[in-house]
Order: sequence, then structure tokens, then C-alpha cells
Amino acid sequence: MWQASRELVVKVHETFIGNGGLNSGGELNPLVRWMIQTSLEIPDAIAEGSNRYGDNEMVAALERAQSGLARLGSELEIATQVGLVTPARCEELLASTLAINAQLKGFERFLTGDGGRNSGGRRGGDSAD
Repeated sequence: MWQASRELVVKVHETFIGNGGLNSGGELNPLVRWMIQTSLEIPDAIAEGSNRYGDNEMVAALERAQSGLARLGSELEIATQVGLVTPARCEELLASTLAINAQLKGFERFLTGDGGRNSGGRRGGDSAD
């Protein structure tokens, strides 16, 4: 998960730096800056969670990473609408976010012993059984 999220950071960076990501003054477009920052938060959250002392802290970190992936997906859609990225490249990046999110959710289910039954994938939710 962490490695895949790091690779996503590189893909986001490569996509936007030198490809419309800089304005005429050589500064980053604000949306590009935000997407790069958001992408960096994802592996950071995973790394932070792995250095904590308990499943609940790790689950919270995984949820922060999932939130970052959702924000990045939204930002990529906006970037496509304003012409900063091609629809095809956006789809590639979105596919990466979905794959990482699936890994995060699977690990979260493992940690919670939930198997996807509890609401929101958290402990203490209502059981569907």
C-alpha cells in the first residue's frame, strides 16, 4: 500500500510538472500544488499509522489515507475539466487511486476483524448478520 501510494505521488508529479502545471511566472498552478500536496498526504498517513501502537490508530491512519484518495480523485476530475490533464491520463490516475483504496479497505477489514459487515468498516458498527 505504501509503495503503491508513493508511486502515485510520482505519477501525479510527472503528470503536472512541465505539463501545464507551471504558470508563465514559473510558479505552480494552485490546483496542481493542491493535488501534489494531497497525493503526498496519502503515503504519509500510511507511514504514520504503521508507527503507532495499536490497531485503532492504524485504522484511523488508513481512513485518513482513504480520505486523501477521495480528495485526489475529485481534484483530478476538476483538473480534467479545466484542461490540465487529458481524460485518458485522468482515468489512469483514478484507476491507481481505486486500486490503492481497495488495498487500504482490505487491510482495514483485516485489522478490525470486520470482513465488511460493520457500518463504515469500523468497530462497534451495527452488524448486518
